[in-house]
Amino acid sequence: MSRTETLDALRRQALRLRPGGDELRTIVLELAEGADPDRAWNRLTRLLLRVLPRNDALAGLLVEGADRTVDTAPSRPAKHEWEEIRALARELLAALDAGPPTTAEIIAMARSRLLEEPARAIAAAQPGLLVLTAPDGSRRAPEFQFDRDGAVRPVAAEINRVLGADRDPWGVADWWLSPDSALGGRVPARLIGVVPDELLARQARALLEEI
Repeated sequence: MSRTETLDALRRQALRLRPGGDELRTIVLELAEGADPDRAWNRLTRLLLRVLPRNDALAGLLVEGADRTVDTAPSRPAKHEWEEIRALARELLAALDAGPPTTAEIIAMARSRLLEEPARAIAAAQPGLLVLTAPDGSRRAPEFQFDRDGAVRPVAAEINRVLGADRDPWGVADWWLSPDSALGGRVPARLIGVVPDELLARQARALLEEI
């Protein structure tokens, strides 16, 4: 992912970055208006890798970009790309200055993250299937629920029923797609076919016992 694409992802997730405080704002301002944006970019990367959780998707974007340049000198963006980077940095700066996020903004941000998961369009609900409704009204079933033949995986259907995906699809999607400390910080959806199905089902049932 290019610096432009990474910065655009940061801009879209700006609500989560506001707690970064004055240091973050200073660096983004330097990136937007300073004489050495390359230095500012490196400072921004180091700051975010320091303050974001290890399993955070935004941190993953930055690590991915760093990994590609381990054995090679990073390529300096062309002048036109720096202009786009500076424009995005100004938009990010405005978002950081917008004040504390409202409850509605937090909910919208969380749902936007969940809707970024690969999914297939669904015309009608199916028993045991987790379906999310996008802002445009389209219904999407996250892809991790399906096997290679397109059938709903039994473990996904069981856990969706246990957790009540028909009543609280966003809450269930958040469990599937967020790191779980009881699973070693791993994301449940990424463990289908990797760990025994019963381990995932047991953790889902344990979640209900905690409520």
